[in-house]
Amino acid sequence: MKKMIYPALILLSCACATAPKDSSGTRFQVTDSPAPADTVSGGFLADPTKTESSTGENLVSEEEATLYHLISAYRSENNLPVIPLSKSLTFVAQQHCLDLYTNKPDIAGPGCNAHSWSDQGKWTACCYTPDHKQSQCIWDKPKELTSYTGYGFEIACGSSEPQYADFVMSATYALDSWKASKLHNNVILNKENWDDQKWEAIGVGIYKGFACVWFGTETDPAGVIDTSK
Repeated sequence: MKKMIYPALILLSCACATAPKDSSGTRFQVTDSPAPADTVSGGFLADPTKTESSTGENLVSEEEATLYHLISAYRSENNLPVIPLSKSLTFVAQQHCLDLYTNKPDIAGPGCNAHSWSDQGKWTACCYTPDHKQSQCIWDKPKELTSYTGYGFEIACGSSEPQYADFVMSATYALDSWKASKLHNNVILNKENWDDQKWEAIGVGIYKGFACVWFGTETDPAGVIDTSK
């Protein structure tokens, strides 16, 4: 991927800020932080409800698998191919959701949004602001956290504001919010500034009140997650 295309890709670094349909209210944001020691297994989130890979690893929760299938179906409806579910980008997405929930980097400073990362993990911390000056902070996260060598591009939903503390994210709500936002929808469907990009990898994460999805133009050397079971 050449630097000359970065200006077109920068639009992907926009957090979802849609109010919830119910009275609880929320806006989606993303943060990545190290998962608590008792929730991580083999580098991926471990939970009894997660779908197991062929090696027995618990890689995605039922809600995360649902989000992936909803995105795949939405793309198919628009005559676009299904994107392989990347182990690496899913790990990044899950870690970011945990960081947002645990360390709240999206409200750590003036202008910080859901693409911000805290200083509590083995990654480059940043307060991501609407001027996109910290875009490299997003692009580099996959290579900072995994064996994925390409850049990562994120859409996110959620907020650490106290009034949204009890909001529980769902796959349907996250996708509906992104579909209602032109910039986010363009990323999912490769429209406008994204029409010359071919997504070869996607990662999904949902935790508490947060959801995030990561896209990449390179295949994942770590392999894909099978959610067909």
